[in-house]
Order: sequence, then C-alpha cells, then structure tokens
Amino acid sequence: MSVPIVKTTVRRYVQQHAVEFQMPGLPPANYDGVTELWFDDIEALGRCFSDPEYLDQVRPDEAFFLDLHACDFVVSEETSVWNSVAI
Repeated sequence: MSVPIVKTTVRRYVQQHAVEFQMPGLPPANYDGVTELWFDDIEALGRCFSDPEYLDQVRPDEAFFLDLHACDFVVSEETSVWNSVAI
C-alpha cells in the first residue's frame, strides 16, 4: 500500500495462512498460504503490476518474503455458485 498505484487499483487484499489440519483423504498442500488481490478489471491488474514505481519499489522487496519461482499465480473471475450468507 506504499505505492499510489496499489491504492488506486487494488480493491481487496486478503492473506490466508494455512492451519495445521489434514483434510481426510486428500494429500497435504504444497504451500503455506494464499494471497488474494481483487481488482475492478484485468486492465487495473495490468496497470498495477506494470507501474514503474511498483516495479522499482515493491518488486525487489518481494524476494524477501516470496519465492516467486515456487509460487503459482492464477488470474481468475469469481463465479458465485452458492452463498448461505444473506445480503
């Protein structure tokens, strides 16, 4: 959030940290967490990650807390199938 482009393009930032629990019948996860970044559209995502200030200030810092070559990245579009929460 220290770079202006992030403040103007990222709508939601969520960190999900793995907990000690083994899902019955499923293999253990190969990662320790998931990060969600929400944008209004694909163009906003592109503007954020190609911004010169982001690339100069944030990208070098990522090496201190991410192994980018071991990460998986998915750009997706949410499709709500069911939601038990009343709006």
